[in-house]
Amino acid sequence: ENIMSARADRMASGGADGLVVQLEDQFDGNIEAALQYIADLENVSLLVVDGTDYWFKGNDKEKGDVNPFLHLLMSYAHRTGACVLLLHHVTKPTKPPKGGLASQRTRISGGAMWVNRARTVIFLDRDNKTRTSRFGVVKSNLAPEIPLHEIVLGFDEATGLHHRGGDPPAGRAEPP
Repeated sequence: ENIMSARADRMASGGADGLVVQLEDQFDGNIEAALQYIADLENVSLLVVDGTDYWFKGNDKEKGDVNPFLHLLMSYAHRTGACVLLLHHVTKPTKPPKGGLASQRTRISGGAMWVNRARTVIFLDRDNKTRTSRFGVVKSNLAPEIPLHEIVLGFDEATGLHHRGGDPPAGRAEPP
C-alpha cells in the first residue's frame, strides 16, 4: 500500500526527476533480459511495455503462462517503485458494445487474469464511423479508488490529434 502511494505521489508530481523507459522491440522480446538491463537505471518512474504481443511468449488464455509474466512486471514495480504500463490489445467487436466502457473488460485479449491481476485497467477504443475514441478507467483497486469513468475524444485529421468533445477548437494545432 505504501509503495502504491509513493508511486502515485511521484507520478502526480510530474515526474520531473523520474526516468521514463519504453520497451518496444529490444532484447528480442525477452522480458527478463530487458528488466535486468534496466535494473541498474536509477529513478525509473514509469516503465512502458509495448506491447504484450511482443514480450509475452505463452498462451494468453492460460493462467500458468500469464501469471509468471505478470509477476515479473509486478515484482519490478514493487522493487523499484516504478509504475508499469503494459499495453495489451482488445478483440474486435462483432457488434456494437453494450453496457458502457466498464463492459469493455471482456474484450481484452486472452483470459480474465489480464484484468484480474492488474491494479488499474485503462481502455482506449476507437470508433472509425464517428471518428471518436473513448478513453477511460474500467477497473481500479487503488486506494482511494479511481472511479470508473470515460471521456470521448474527437479526432482531427488535419492535425492528427485527438481533442476532447465535439469539433476541434478552431485554429488550434495543439491538443487543448
